[in-house]
Amino acid sequence: MAVVINKLGGGYRFPNDDAVQMMQVSGVRVNATAATASTAEAAMPSGARLVMVRATGPMAIRFGQTGMGAAAVDANSILFPSGEAPVQVPLHTDGTPHGFFRVIRASGSDAFVQLEMVNLLSST
Repeated sequence: MAVVINKLGGGYRFPNDDAVQMMQVSGVRVNATAATASTAEAAMPSGARLVMVRATGPMAIRFGQTGMGAAAVDANSILFPSGEAPVQVPLHTDGTPHGFFRVIRASGSDAFVQLEMVNLLSST
């Protein structure tokens, strides 16, 4: 049997010998609080192409460049439930990942939000 090294998963395997799919996060994080009004734009972790988004409650997130509009629960923002999920940073029209984000809550309670850059093997 050929041995395949899963560089992202670190070579961890389930008892049935399937590779464990894991993402290694960088420790580079940005925090925000999604409240009744959109947050001011905040810088994404520098160079982030994939981020782990964590939220304590439902919220809407908008990615963009500096000077972007407010986040809202509409078609210009991405609705995100509470929890954690990897999100590919949307690309600007010039092909580079957006460098900023804004959040707003999508329920009756504020939500704490954290974006953490995921380590990738390459940027392509």
